[in-house]
Amino acid sequence: MKTENPNFDDLFEAVSKEFETAFIRSAQSIRPDEKGGPREEQLRQFLKDWLPQQYDVTNGYVINRNREISRQCDVIFYNSLVCPKFVLDKTTDRRLVPLADIYGTIEVKSTLGENELADALEKIESVDKLFLMDSSMYAKPVEYDEFKVQAVEIEKPDRWAYSRKSSHDYIPDEQWQHYQVRQEKITQNRTPPFSIIFTYKLAKKFTLEVIENSLKDKKHFPDAVVALDSGILMHFSQKAFKRYKSLKNGKPIDEYQHDPEVLLAFFDRMSDPAASHYIVENSDKQRETLLFFYAFLFDLLDAQRLSDYIHTDLLAVWRKDSK
Repeated sequence: MKTENPNFDDLFEAVSKEFETAFIRSAQSIRPDEKGGPREEQLRQFLKDWLPQQYDVTNGYVINRNREISRQCDVIFYNSLVCPKFVLDKTTDRRLVPLADIYGTIEVKSTLGENELADALEKIESVDKLFLMDSSMYAKPVEYDEFKVQAVEIEKPDRWAYSRKSSHDYIPDEQWQHYQVRQEKITQNRTPPFSIIFTYKLAKKFTLEVIENSLKDKKHFPDAVVALDSGILMHFSQKAFKRYKSLKNGKPIDEYQHDPEVLLAFFDRMSDPAASHYIVENSDKQRETLLFFYAFLFDLLDAQRLSDYIHTDLLAVWRKDSK
């Protein structure tokens, strides 16, 4: 019996209809939270269904080791394998999530306009500031590896003689000296958490190009802006552009390792301060926007490197002052 090949366009088409249904149903509600809540939950459920087990999502607040807290985040990606569950509300699964265990956040807007963008950027900034504060307060002291080397001072060596003989044959043994040297250890610091703005639709005349232009001078900006009805903005990097081309052309990303267009786009942005920091993909097909979002999100998650820490230390540093 002949088996039909899977069609990912059809899979993402089905998902896009689920988003559309959630939007239409919640539109009948009166209160803003009754409209926004189901739409946020729809995105969280999609992510739970489609992401590997180690990446889980919740909503709530990010908190660092200095007990400083972010604004409320609609979606928080965290390491489900090790992250403690500090639950604030079981019904809504609202939690306190340690900064050291988060990969990134998403702010969800039903309709994204100028005011909604400003609010989302403030939330992104609140998480960025926690990361900057945490990194500066808990910087690890420099550590070194020690090892022995053998070295010799050479003055004007006979190049031809040196090429015909080994170094020990060319230089008398008594000139070699032993030294104890130190080299700074290479340590992996955690990466800054990523941020995404996700909206069901854009406000009138509020296009992706308008958003792109408004983000140029921002110190804190999202890695992506996803608009189901309009397309996606993806922060430019060589890997992001390779991924973009791979999705557009239906080829593996490895085929663009030495692509001249990728290198040219990189150098253009390096040499022109006014150049866009984003890749713009306009599309009125929700399934295509979701596909780009999903693939780009995977790359963002894969690029994250979290730091190790003793989880029970949080119980000590988060306690209230006894005074």
